[in-house]
Amino acid sequence: MTAENIDDVLADVRSDHIAVASGARYRRDGFQGQTGKALPGWETGHCVTWDEVALDRVKLSGDVLVVDEMADVAAPLTAVKLAKLGMRVKLLTKWPMIGWETVAEVYLHWILTYLYEADVEMITDHAVKKIDRTEVEIVNIYQPSRAPYHSRRDRDGNVA
Repeated sequence: MTAENIDDVLADVRSDHIAVASGARYRRDGFQGQTGKALPGWETGHCVTWDEVALDRVKLSGDVLVVDEMADVAAPLTAVKLAKLGMRVKLLTKWPMIGWETVAEVYLHWILTYLYEADVEMITDHAVKKIDRTEVEIVNIYQPSRAPYHSRRDRDGNVA
């Protein structure tokens, strides 16, 4: 399709509506459709998008929390990349399992294999409640009245 032939193309298609997907950008604020809001406190933390990590546009170090809202391959493979670069990585999702959108495509097996091989800690059923600089408060979405879990806890449950 070009500017010169667009009228002919549209005449052939005869659509009532046309959606133009021209390369939207991912958002650092964590805005997502379920709440229609950004993650509280995102502006105080060093928040980046998965594509910035994948394309080496940002340099990260230390402890990293990867938040998975899509349940596909993007967040798990971002977590694996960061772990292989030497970071201590936790992968957080509000869903009951990591990468559940990939089950039908049979990608789940290799995604989980890579996550376990990279020693990525996986936290399910939790969502970000608040970001405060280097601290992230998360909460079990199925038991929100329970004491919040802080992502700075070590694997034995001690606050790091």
